[in-house]
Amino acid sequence: MGEEKWKRYQTEVLFLLVGTNPLPDYVAACLLAKSMGKILLLATSDTHDIAQQLRSLLKNLERNNQWKIPEPREIDAADGSKIYRRVSEIVKQEVTHDMSIGLNYTGGTKAMAVHAYQAIRDIRPDAVFSYLDAHELAMRIHVADLPDKTIRVDADCEITLQDLIRLHGRGLKSPPKRQPLFLGAARELARRFQDEQFANEWKSWCQSQFKKSNGKWRNKSNLRAVEIPPEGEGPSAVFNLLPVEGAVTLKGLAEKIKESLNLQEWDAEKMAKWLGGRWLEHLVLDAFLQISRGVALHDIGMGLYIEKREPEDSKKNGGEFEFDVAAMRGYQLFAVSCTTSANKGLTKSKLFEAYLRAHQMGGEEAHAALVSMYPDPQKLKTELEESWYTKGHIEVFKPQDILKLPERLEEWIKSASHI
Repeated sequence: MGEEKWKRYQTEVLFLLVGTNPLPDYVAACLLAKSMGKILLLATSDTHDIAQQLRSLLKNLERNNQWKIPEPREIDAADGSKIYRRVSEIVKQEVTHDMSIGLNYTGGTKAMAVHAYQAIRDIRPDAVFSYLDAHELAMRIHVADLPDKTIRVDADCEITLQDLIRLHGRGLKSPPKRQPLFLGAARELARRFQDEQFANEWKSWCQSQFKKSNGKWRNKSNLRAVEIPPEGEGPSAVFNLLPVEGAVTLKGLAEKIKESLNLQEWDAEKMAKWLGGRWLEHLVLDAFLQISRGVALHDIGMGLYIEKREPEDSKKNGGEFEFDVAAMRGYQLFAVSCTTSANKGLTKSKLFEAYLRAHQMGGEEAHAALVSMYPDPQKLKTELEESWYTKGHIEVFKPQDILKLPERLEEWIKSASHI
């Protein structure tokens, strides 16, 4: 934020049209509002609450920028004459002739963009007009009598995973996990899962030990009593890479791990879930951490349990959901769904959920990927792109990619970010 290339386009008063996703407005405010300037949020009755969330988050940045951010101003969503009149009134009330003025019209309806633009241009032909181009990840800027300018945003505006979620009026049930665990055992599982027979045997063992016949997890008392397989049995090769140190039950193993790694909340249930498939999420988290500097990832987390809206509204997408692993590059969200299943129906549904939620939180710039054991990722990807029109926004990794996740994730991010 505040780099030299943005300064000539920053204004003392910045108007923002607030739509259903406030992320573009957040980016525009960070890049185009002058320090000690005024940010005016123009919202409809339907997006007033969204504007309030945006205002709240921007005010947290206000300490550094000393912005003035009054209550959102309501305008009509569709009636052009009403929009024109109302925006004209606000401009005359809030902007003196010696103040520079800008409008970012990425958000809001098309009618809001057209008529707000016209109203401001008629009063102030020297205004700075801009919109955020999702495809190019760039700000397109128009100033009268000057050539139009396109400026790449890249990492000039950063937002954390937690703030991105707050921007949508939600919270996290607990802080995201930042540290992958038991990577030696996880990599051994990844290697052995290339053998379908071993993968089936491992999943069968986990199913028999950790879950009931209906697929639900056993209670904590049963999980604590699960015996670690003896030397020579299939699963033992993986357990040998964990700090077993004489433990004979899952409870004993979990206690030793909790003590040796100082994991305050680690227990037999968490150990069972790690063994039952969470190990794959830890590998993805580790891969993101390995490539973070090279591709400018500034926030990475695992296990993001996102709460429902409070109060939950009647509109769609109001319920709880989870990102298995997610990373931020500037304002661009990368969400990864993980499963050790090779079932087409399950993997397809998990990818759809990841894409839907990533798009909901991160807008058109967001990308989603699936890491699974499904053997024909290209077929799955093609089917989804044709049925959901998601071309360029999803990626599907094959089982062999799990052995070289850092390289594969880096290729994905570079392609999605045009770097």
